[in-house]
Amino acid sequence: MNDYQSTLQKQYQQLDAQINSITLRDRALLLVALITVIYFLWEILLMSPQRKTIDMAKTQEVTLVKQLIESQQKIANIETQSLNATPTSNDIMITNSTVTSMFKSLLEKQQGIVLKGLYNHPNQPIDDTAAFKQKISMVFNGNYLSTHEYLRSVEGLKWMIFWDELQYTVTEYPNAEIKLTVYTIVG
Repeated sequence: MNDYQSTLQKQYQQLDAQINSITLRDRALLLVALITVIYFLWEILLMSPQRKTIDMAKTQEVTLVKQLIESQQKIANIETQSLNATPTSNDIMITNSTVTSMFKSLLEKQQGIVLKGLYNHPNQPIDDTAAFKQKISMVFNGNYLSTHEYLRSVEGLKWMIFWDELQYTVTEYPNAEIKLTVYTIVG
């Protein structure tokens, strides 16, 4: 180990003597050259790959934003088409008198949920069709799991149910007050 250290020390002394033997101007040029080499190594080895990664992330972000916008436009088109189209199948349309009783009975069947109120909004006609939008708001108490099961049962209905609003407010953990507004197309 001592031989290795002494060899390194000799090499350092030789390098130091060579640098001291050159003029001050040449030392300044050597320093500038050394800084330039270090800068280019830094740029090539560290910064360039980082820039490529950032550029790829930006490209992916732009692509994802475009896809998101396209998806939102498709959803808006589908919602517009479903509102403008008059469903003709009895399997997907529900009568006005059935709407309230259907939601009330679903709530009563669901354990862990207590209905506090059910409100029918005024019917809203859909353009020049015989169909109209029947909006229903309900307020009930329950915990998260009961609410989740109820919402899944509403989604599983054979009729077209459109979600309008859902407010979930924890009153006293684990219980919450849920305000749900949905609408159906009725004829």
